[in-house]
Amino acid sequence: MVKISKKDKLTEDEVIGIVANNLKKLEESLDIF
Repeated sequence: MVKISKKDKLTEDEVIGIVANNLKKLEESLDIF
């Protein structure tokens, strides 16, 4: 887990975007197998 200090707190939209990107990368890596 990445710790985020309050001053660096991401907006909800940014968090959703990061999660979506990670899921997309995960799906792409699973497609290799």
